[in-house]
Amino acid sequence: IMGNGRALAQLSISNTGTKLLGLLVIGAILKAIVTVLTIRAGAAGGTLTPSIAIGSAFGALASPLFGIEPQQGALLGAVSLLAASQQAPLMALFMIIDVTHLGSDAYLPMGLGVCLAAACSRLIIKSK
Repeated sequence: IMGNGRALAQLSISNTGTKLLGLLVIGAILKAIVTVLTIRAGAAGGTLTPSIAIGSAFGALASPLFGIEPQQGALLGAVSLLAASQQAPLMALFMIIDVTHLGSDAYLPMGLGVCLAAACSRLIIKSK
């Protein structure tokens, strides 16, 4: 939980079954709480890697609902939350593609996820 979130993201992306879903729920919730408390306290830290970690955990959790593999859900969740939290959809898309070295067959689902996340994020921000 402490740190930048790399361990939670790696666990989410490398998860191949449903055995670790409970751990991912706890990890994502605790990481979100720790990140918010750290930033509110004025301590050094950012939201880039925690967004990837939290998004990948929730994406892996939601993957059975959409009938996709947990790894695919984790990547979609990571890129979507990163795009929404940073308000930089293209940066999120290209960063995840570059880091994971995915093939061109992943571009369309990830692009759609980024578009939906950016649109929802902008609607929420405008409604405040």
